[in-house]
Parts: sequence; structure tokens; C-alpha cells
Amino acid sequence: MKWFISKEEKERLALQELEEKKEMAKAKVLGSLWNKSTYWVRCDMQGNIQESSVSFKNEIEQRMGEARGLLQYLREDQPSGGKKEQLWERLLSEGFLTQDVEFFRKDGGTVRVRATLMSWQTEFERGIIVYGSAVSAQELKREKQVSLLEALDSTNAIIEFSLDGKVQDANALFCQTMGVSLESIRGHHHQMFCSAELIKSVEYEMFWQKLRSGVHFAGVFERKKQTGERVFLQASYNPIKDAQGKITGVIKYAQDVTQKHVILDEAVQNVKQSALVLEEMKTLASDWESLAQANAQRVAQLSTHLKDAALEVDSLAGVSDRISSMSKGIGMIASQTNLLALNATIEAARAGEAGRGFAVVADEVKKLAENTTKQVDSMGDLIGKSQHSSVKATGKMEECQQSMQEAHTQIKQSLEKLKGAQEVFGKSARLIAKMHECSEKLSALKQ
Repeated sequence: MKWFISKEEKERLALQELEEKKEMAKAKVLGSLWNKSTYWVRCDMQGNIQESSVSFKNEIEQRMGEARGLLQYLREDQPSGGKKEQLWERLLSEGFLTQDVEFFRKDGGTVRVRATLMSWQTEFERGIIVYGSAVSAQELKREKQVSLLEALDSTNAIIEFSLDGKVQDANALFCQTMGVSLESIRGHHHQMFCSAELIKSVEYEMFWQKLRSGVHFAGVFERKKQTGERVFLQASYNPIKDAQGKITGVIKYAQDVTQKHVILDEAVQNVKQSALVLEEMKTLASDWESLAQANAQRVAQLSTHLKDAALEVDSLAGVSDRISSMSKGIGMIASQTNLLALNATIEAARAGEAGRGFAVVADEVKKLAENTTKQVDSMGDLIGKSQHSSVKATGKMEECQQSMQEAHTQIKQSLEKLKGAQEVFGKSARLIAKMHECSEKLSALKQ
């Protein structure tokens, strides 16, 4: 039996061959494009490069006589945050990774590749293949902006308003801070977060007029939660512009600083109280100075009185000496008078011529009596002076006693003032402790 192919079959086979050639040509073109546009490299399990794409050869791989390991082309610190050795260990352990990898270029720069890294194995060999596309500078910039927005969203309470002040959108942190849900505030005016006094003020109206004209605002703003509770926000209001520069809305970035505000307010109150305490201390110091001066005057007076009393006592001692001397004189006079009286008795006994001699004696006695009278008078004067000096000395001593009593009273008052000062110092110490505690709380909040 003779085998043959019909004309129709030949045409079908020719058409099939043509389609296969087209597919092969297409695959070859696509492979060439992929080889030129994609970074890929095949290496063994030790990282020795066995094959690589045209783009990898042209931009990264050094044309050297001996092979170089893949790790030598990798930057030490990788975008993922780890070292290149750690990246390689993870790949060998997990067998499959998708992440950005950074290579050194021939010109000394670097290129970031969004790559897939995987291990492969056949019946005869094992290896590693890495492939991916370069990340453009524009894409990196866009990703950085997205990352920044995500960071802002996670750390800031954000709310967006239309130009007429109505809520358009808000993130979760804003809703959590203000105790609301997005559904409950969307479409409502900014006034729902403000006090009645603020809403009625001219400043509030000007605030929105300036925002609509493109003015930015930043500072600490007092607002209220849905429950009416006060909250203080460190915030900025920023006009939103479209591509043509037209203002289309307002966005607010805020952080809750209520706790810090409360601590600062407490610190201010402590400072005010400290000022009052210091004023009390100044008053006490003035009182102490006055008391000290009064005590000094009392002591000076006491010293003067004591000196005067000493002089009076000295005067009394002189008077006493004179009285003693006169007493001796009177004793002598009395002795002579006795002697004369004896003589007069004798003479009278003799009675010569009826008492002539007696008359003489009597005359002498008379003179002595007169002298005695004078001495007695003098003693009376001295005694009077002595009594007067004694009275003055007694008065001076009483004045000394009174001065000492007054000094004692002043000292007692000083002690009472000292107790008051101790209380003031105690208040000051407690206020300083409170201020230190506030400072520590503020430091903790800053962290």
C-alpha cells in the first residue's frame, strides 16, 4: 500500500509550520526585549554567576576574566533594612523572596531593582535566579510621598473641609480623638467642634474668610468633643489647591495636646502661687528686719539704763561714805560732850565761887551742842539725797526690767514670725516639688 500526503494535508502542515515560526519569532523578539529591559541573573547555590541578562551585563556586571559572586554586586545595606548577607541567608532558608534589591552600577552609582529571588532545582542541578525591573526615580518619589502620607495618617488627626466649612472626610485617629464616627460628622459644619462664644465671634468669621483666601493657620486650638468635653489640639489648617492653583478645600492636621496643656496650666498656677509665696517671704523678711531693729533699740536702751543705774549706785556709795565719816565726827563730839559734862560735874562739886567755872563749861557744852545740831542737819540732807538716789536707782532698775520684758516680747514675736516663715518655706518646697513633677510629665510627653 502506498503512503502519500494529500494536497489539503500539505497545506495544513505548511500553515501550521508558518504559525510555529511566527510564534518562535515572536518569542525570540519578546525574549530579546525582556533580556534587554529586565535585570536577571542565574547563579549556583554559592552565588557564582552562571548567566545574566544584557541589561545586567551592561549596567552592573564587570567584564572580567574570572567570575564574580552575586553578593559582590549587592550594596551592603539593602532597602529592606538588613545586610546583603542576611538577604542571602533568608533566600537560602525560605527559597522565595519578593523585595527591592540594590546593586552597584559600573559608573559607581546604584540601581534599585524590584526583584523576585528564588531557588530552583532539577534532577541534575540546583541554583538561584534573580529577576526584576529597575525602579525609576519618579516611582521612588511617589512611593516616598505615599509613605509620608501613611506616616502622617498614623500620627495625626486629619480632617478635610469644603470651603463652606463642612466636613468631607476624616481619618480614624481624628474620630478617635474627638469621640465621633465619620458618618456622624460628614456634611456637618466645623462649628460642631467649637464653643458657642467662638462661633458668635468676629474672629471665627474672619478665620474662615482667610482660609478661603489661601491663608494658613497653625497653633493650639481649643475645641470640644461630642460629649462637650474640652480638648486642646496642636493643629494647622491648610488650604487645598488643585492643579490650576485654585483653592478647593481645607485640610487640618492635628495632635491632641490636652494632657500637656493641663500640665502647663498647672505649672503656670504653681508659678503664680510661688510668686505669692515669695511675696509673703519678702513681707516676713521685712517684719524680721523691723523686729531686729526694735530689739537692737531695746538692747541699747537697756544698756543705757544699766549704766545710769551703775552711776546712781556709785553715787549712793559716796553718800554712804560721807555718812560714815559724819557719824565718826558725831561720835567724837559726843565723847567730848561727855568729857565736858564730867568736868562740869567736878567743877560744880568744887563750887568755888558759886559756879563760875561751871558757866565756862556750860558755854563749851553749848557750842558742842550747836556743832552737833549742824552735823545732824547735814546728815539729814545727805540722807535725803541718799533716799532720792535710791529712788532713782530703783526707777532705773524698773526701766531695765520693763525693757527686758519688752525685749522678751519682741523675741517671742520673732519666734512666731519664724514659725510663719517655716510654713511659707514649706509651701514653697511643695510648689517646687509640683513644678518638678510637671516638668517630668512634660518631658515624658515630649518623648
